[in-house]
This record gives sequence, structure tokens and C-alpha cells, in this order.
Amino acid sequence: GVPMCANSKYLNQTLRDQWHFQGYVTSDCDAVGDISTAYPAGHGYANSSASAAYALKAGTDMDCGDWGRHAYTKDLPTALANGLVTQVDLDIALARLTARQMELGLFDPKGEQPWFNLGAVSYTHLRAHETPEHLVCRLLLEKKKNNNKTVRVVTKHSIQKQ
Repeated sequence: GVPMCANSKYLNQTLRDQWHFQGYVTSDCDAVGDISTAYPAGHGYANSSASAAYALKAGTDMDCGDWGRHAYTKDLPTALANGLVTQVDLDIALARLTARQMELGLFDPKGEQPWFNLGAVSYTHLRAHETPEHLVCRLLLEKKKNNNKTVRVVTKHSIQKQ
């Protein structure tokens, strides 16, 4: 089968076209690199530059490659040079990612950015039957209450100003 991070049927046709998803897609860590890694450690689906191109064109905007192959960093320049992807393909992925980051205020000055001022969060703070999303929302609301500041609350289903 086709690795999920290179599967246009599900990422482009279903997620974006049918469900009208407007966000960006990030691969599992090193999943794009695993497309070209030989079985059983990977899929052995294509060579490294073709693998990166398949994933990008399929709708994977960002490669979570902070360890391992770093497939987009290492292989997309070759894919671009060989005509496997275009500058437009790269720009589309960058625009989707940057638009969400701007909506979250990640380019705002750090002093005005609530995400940079949260401090360390530990899952040991989870209450019984509380999800990590609920924990973050609860901590943000407590911060708002204690400091009388407006903060953004992000859940996995919506972004809303509280």
C-alpha cells in the first residue's frame, strides 16, 4: 500500500477536497524518510527524493523529521532540481503552515504571545478523565483568571478567543 504521508487519496481528495480541511498536515516523525527506507524498517516505496516529492504532492506540508532522515530538508532540493516538485508545490505547503502560525500569533513579540509564557506543563497535572487538550485549556483559563489577561484557548476542534 501507499504510506499515509504520501497518500493523495486521503490527504488531498478526502481531507482537503471532501472535508474542506484548511489546516496543514505534518507527518509522523521520520515517516517521509521511511517511505524510501527499505523494508522492514521502512516501506521501500521509492528513492529518497521521489519519496519527499510524493509526500509533498500528496498533501504532507511538513516533515516531522527532527531526528532520522530529515527528508524534506535533505531531499526536496534534489526533487525540485529534478522537476519532481515545483516551486508552487513548496509555496502551497509553506503558505498553509505559515497561515496557521500567524493565526496563532507565533510571529508576535514574545511578550505578547501567550504560548511562550505558559512555562513547563507536565502530564502529572492531569486530573482523572482529563485529556491533554483539557489540561492545556484549564491551565490557560487559570492563567487568565489569575492574571486577568486575555489568552487564546486552542482545542483540537476549534480556535476561539476567551
